[in-house]
Amino acid sequence: MTVRGEFVMIKQYRPNIECFTLELPAGGISNDENPVDAARREFAEETSLKCEFVALGDFKLMMSRTNIREHIFFGLNPSIDPCATQESGIEVVFVKRTELIEYSLAGGYKQLAGLGVIQLASNYLGLDILREPMDVIFEQFNMRVNYEG
Repeated sequence: MTVRGEFVMIKQYRPNIECFTLELPAGGISNDENPVDAARREFAEETSLKCEFVALGDFKLMMSRTNIREHIFFGLNPSIDPCATQESGIEVVFVKRTELIEYSLAGGYKQLAGLGVIQLASNYLGLDILREPMDVIFEQFNMRVNYEG
């Protein structure tokens, strides 16, 4: 999330559903990586940005179909990563909080897991990241980073 209250999202074509999707950046963990390093790497690969993350936990997305652990993170204040090379076929999109709410309610945002991440981040920080002033969000986030670090 940016200082202006925008979510950093990616737009890419998904052949399995034959359309472009708007998603939160995500990816896999290499054998030799810990989850937060993988999150940083994937975020940089997909967006050419870097930021500080807090861990929201690990979860199962489709327990009836797979045993994959999903490690969830929330980050604030992204900046350009001069060492990153963005993957081809991915467009970085900055989506205002109000736009994401409207888009979701109108059926235009389809990533249910992304909405879950936003709710988890809100619960973790003890506030509503879709509606709280950004200075309050930054204060809570920095308290968590400093406490955990």
